[in-house]
Amino acid sequence: MNSIDKLKPAVGLRIIIICVLFIAVFITGFAIIQTLLTETDANKVSGIIYLVITLTLVIGFLKSKHSVLIPVTFLNMSIALSFLVNMEKAMIIPNVLLLVITAYIFYFDFRHNIMKRKILELAARPIDDTQNGFTDRPYPAGKITCSKGELHGFAHLMRKLLITVPVMEENGISFSLPDDWFKRLYNTFGHYTHESRISIQYSGEVSVHITSTDYKKYKNALTFDRLCDSMGALFIGYFEQFREGEGDLIKDQLKTNHTI
Repeated sequence: MNSIDKLKPAVGLRIIIICVLFIAVFITGFAIIQTLLTETDANKVSGIIYLVITLTLVIGFLKSKHSVLIPVTFLNMSIALSFLVNMEKAMIIPNVLLLVITAYIFYFDFRHNIMKRKILELAARPIDDTQNGFTDRPYPAGKITCSKGELHGFAHLMRKLLITVPVMEENGISFSLPDDWFKRLYNTFGHYTHESRISIQYSGEVSVHITSTDYKKYKNALTFDRLCDSMGALFIGYFEQFREGEGDLIKDQLKTNHTI
């Protein structure tokens, strides 16, 4: 059973529904604005809406540091200014933006979900037995020797490689593995506590929490403590690799389903 294929097939329907709803709301909203208001007022309202979207994207970039947000942010800003100066046929630009944002959502969600599935698959690779099932509790999974600076550097790398969403805590960092693409950008109000995560304290203790939702993604009810041990060992290995200056190789290893 040491096959990498221990997860159930992925279902991509959720992101398709989200994008379709986003397009429908986007188009309907602007149609209503154009119908109820004069052209001048409609352009002003549209410009303000795009300024708000631009601010939201800026916040997302400051939190996530994902460079893919930079061109989308500037595009939103240019559209906001186009509306506010009453540029002719300004509605042509939102249609272009709609396609860009939709493509961005697909890209961002696709990349993160692939990485998350690979992490779940690699954690399950050494597990062959099904002696006990899911337990809804964090599981202690080892200890590392690290400085606070090293742990923050590792968090930056995990974010850069689109592997996890690091969340800073008082005593350490939680490396969250969320399903929702929106939470990945605006993970602020403790939502990560409902997601699978690997927590590393500044003192070096490593703990793993796998949610029931993620556990159900496996074809078989794998022995839970061994699965958590394996997940913790995977991230401990990534941290050691980062500390040795070979962090950039982690992404290539994930592409080839390679464990440390």
